[in-house]
Parts: sequence; structure tokens; C-alpha cells
Amino acid sequence: MNLQTSANAILCMVLFNASTFGNDAKSAYPQSIPFPKDAAPVYKLHELLARDNVKLAVHHWTPPKGGPKKPVVILLHGIGMHGEPYASIAAGFTAQQMTLIVPDLRGHGRSGGTRGRLADASVLRSDLGEIMGFANCRHPDAPVFLAGESMGGLLAADYAAKRERRLAGLILLAPAFKVHDSQIDLGGIGDFFKGKTALATDKKLKPSTRAQGFIDARRKDARALPEVDSSYLTALGLRQLEWPANASLVKQPHFVGVAGQDTIVNSKTAKTVFDQAGSPKDSKRWVEWTDARHTICWDPLTPSIFEDLTRWINER
Repeated sequence: MNLQTSANAILCMVLFNASTFGNDAKSAYPQSIPFPKDAAPVYKLHELLARDNVKLAVHHWTPPKGGPKKPVVILLHGIGMHGEPYASIAAGFTAQQMTLIVPDLRGHGRSGGTRGRLADASVLRSDLGEIMGFANCRHPDAPVFLAGESMGGLLAADYAAKRERRLAGLILLAPAFKVHDSQIDLGGIGDFFKGKTALATDKKLKPSTRAQGFIDARRKDARALPEVDSSYLTALGLRQLEWPANASLVKQPHFVGVAGQDTIVNSKTAKTVFDQAGSPKDSKRWVEWTDARHTICWDPLTPSIFEDLTRWINER
């Protein structure tokens, strides 16, 4: 590390109240994209302070050797999840000399906040602004792409529509703009009104994935939320109501990928958002992976999915 790089790292720690706590992502989730031989991603766990002093955990994977102008992808996780499991797909980016950053959203994983509740949209946007600032400081010459999986796709689209910071592009993977009709279960209304909804049951997990290893890891994952408050789902539902009406506010180049066998979210709504987005037509790409299920990051097709995705990033 040269003197300029060291100085930049110290400045980032001061400006963004960042601390580094570890360099080993010990994830029990299946390795969807194997690490290249002798070229495993370099992992660090950082801690930032949000504007209200809540601690935010940020997982950071970089290629062993990468140029300063190579893209950075900030990925927002799905419902009840956290950033560490995405070690499973980090090599899909770092093998292309890209950096992957996955925060634990407020109330999830190692981050502070009330577990089992989803923070207000304005609060999450403020948190994401801090994470964007951290990425810009650590990688000052790099284009930054904002990505999201499932619920994270909905939150990423919300941030992009507000255009609070410049993005090189927006990436939505099986975005949760609307739940699939099969998920509207009258039998679950009782649980909703009791105030809690379970996430790690067979009924929730098995239709979402072809990877039994993902189901096993999700059930054992003490940092993932086993259940959420009903207010969490209400907050998501209210944000979903803003789409596709807000689609025209999305002006960035964007990539939307959906699973052909998805019975968790409604891919037709995602296609409507894609079609109505305000981005130039030649900057948008829609992909449907016919045999994939909802957990796009843990599917037999994951390696080819990330080849499609990183190819699009490299074209920007």
C-alpha cells in the first residue's frame, strides 16, 4: 500500500467514522461461484456510523489486484437477510476486477437498529448515502453501480428514483415490486394480525430456491431474521404501491434480471417498471433466466447469471 492509498484510507475512516473489524467472511451458505485458484477475493468487515449514530456493518470484497477505476457494486440484500452470505457470489465480481460492497441494512445482521422492523424509507436512503460516500472515498475513481436482490431491488429502485447521488447504473435482481399471487395466503392473515410473520419456514423457503444448501444455511443463520414484525411487511407493501408509478423517475442505465420460475415476486410488474423507466432505451437490459427460481444468488444458473450481469457492467 503506497502513501497516497494509506492517506485515503485514513481520511475515509475519519470522514465516515469507519472501523475495520475482520478479514474473514465465514459463511455457511453454498458457494455459488467458486473462488478462482490463487485469486480469492480480499474481504473486510467495516463499521460505519449513520447520521443518527446507529452502527452500520458493511461487507467489502475486493479483487486481489484491481485498478482504481474498476467498477464498484453496492448490493442490497433481501428480506430478513444480511451481507455476509453474499460471499457466495463475491467472486462473480472480483474475478472481473470489480469490488462488491454489501451492507447489513439497519435492523439486520450486525447493524444497529430495531431487529425485525424495516426503517423508514428516508432513514434507509440516508444510511445508503453514507455507504455510497464510503464507497466513493475508498474507490474515488470508480463508477458505482447500485444493485438489489428481491426486497433490496425495491429499495435500490427507490434510492435511484430520488437521484440523491450519481450512479453509473442500477441493477435489479428479482426485484420485489409486487408479491406473486401465490404468496397471498389467507391462512397467514392470522399470523400477520398477531404481529409477527415467520420467514424461515418450509412454506416460505422451499418455493424460493433449487438449492437445499441455501435452505439449510438460512435456517441455521443466527444473524438472519427468523421472523419480522407485521409492520415490516406493511412498510414494504406501502413502498410497493409507489411502483410502477415512480418508474419514469429512474433515469440511470439499468439491468433487470428475473427468474422464470419465480413464485415469490411478480415478474410482470418488474417488466412494467422496466418498460416505463425514464432511462434511454439503449441503456436498459431485461433478462429472464427461464429455469431459475427466486434466489438468483443461490441457483444452478448463478455463474451464468453473473456472467450476463458483469458483461453489461463492463459495457457501460
